[in-house]
Amino acid sequence: MTRGSAIARLRLRVFAGGMAGSVLALVAGMAAGAVAPMPSAERAPAFQAPRGAQVLTRLLRRQLGDGAVLEATRRYAVTFTPVAGGYRVDGRQIDVRIDAPARLAALAAIERGRQDDAMFPILLDVHGQIVAFSGRTLAEADGAPGHAALREIETAINASSIDDGGRAQALQAARLMAGRVTRWPRDLFRPTGAERSETRALALPDGGDGTVTVAIRATLRDDALARFERTVTTSTGGEPRTSTETWWLGRPSVAIR
Repeated sequence: MTRGSAIARLRLRVFAGGMAGSVLALVAGMAAGAVAPMPSAERAPAFQAPRGAQVLTRLLRRQLGDGAVLEATRRYAVTFTPVAGGYRVDGRQIDVRIDAPARLAALAAIERGRQDDAMFPILLDVHGQIVAFSGRTLAEADGAPGHAALREIETAINASSIDDGGRAQALQAARLMAGRVTRWPRDLFRPTGAERSETRALALPDGGDGTVTVAIRATLRDDALARFERTVTTSTGGEPRTSTETWWLGRPSVAIR
């Protein structure tokens, strides 16, 4: 079996029986805008960013089709610098931890080797809301090419001998794992609501139906991010499947080198 075919089949097994194209599109839309920042953000006092070195942690937890769980924890050293109209958030990945079932060792190795900090610098407006990633507006960032690691995986999948249907599913799975389907919440650094959720009906290609629910829970410390959790629950007739992203911000517990 070629390397490309192996990667494609690995990714397909991880998400088998789960995400059809319509599911991905709906989840993307909801995560990007349906559970949007509350209007009160525009009436709040100007954002006062945390001072000094900070560590932003992001934990991505995905439930797999067989009930197993895949977790990716990434830590970023970040600083907030005042600029005209808001703040610039500079950052770099300083640590990564991947926890996966033994059968997914190859996938875990790919994720451990992925340097995921291309979104920096992040630009915030005066209210602490994200307005740009790495010099691109939110709309531009959504349409930008994926990380180099994702492009490598896409190339391997496209060059493999897997059939067209399997290739399409494998590509969707790769993009989901790399984070292209959902984006970081606009109100991440200054959450505008402690708890909110939205559920939408989902029409499946086979004529069935289901639901997708996006729930947000957030807490603040000194008017800035303390903890932000976004949970996506997809129910398509079988067992509900969840994907949770959690971010928290705080002082580094050890020196950052």
